[in-house]
Amino acid sequence: MSTHIANAPLIHALQLTIICCLEALTGTWDRTDQGFIDLIDQSERALASFGCHSEAHSYEAISDDKLARLYPTARLHGIPIAPKTIHDHAFDIAFSLRSNTADGSDVRASHIRAALLERRASLTDDELLEATGTPFDSYET
Repeated sequence: MSTHIANAPLIHALQLTIICCLEALTGTWDRTDQGFIDLIDQSERALASFGCHSEAHSYEAISDDKLARLYPTARLHGIPIAPKTIHDHAFDIAFSLRSNTADGSDVRASHIRAALLERRASLTDDELLEATGTPFDSYET
């Protein structure tokens, strides 16, 4: 049996665990989402098959007081203590395309897609930054 095949279950277990950790650390985990809780359980079962066991835990939201007590330990282990604030920005980019009608009624999604891709591919990085300008709508996520 090759090493790659023998390690596949462990690799799968680690991938599931990484997904869980990323969602938890970035704040994208909705604790009411049963599918995500199932993902955590699958990850724990996969790791348990290799002898890695975790203590029982709750999926309830952790209190601010409990988080404050965990921060020093997290810092000691180099674990980020809180996700960074993320901002969502909307940008515009102009492009043109030619059609056979004055009102553009013959323009299809495939025409728009092709024109956008052509515009994007034709710009250098500096031109792309200039073409998009600054965001017109930003908000914290």
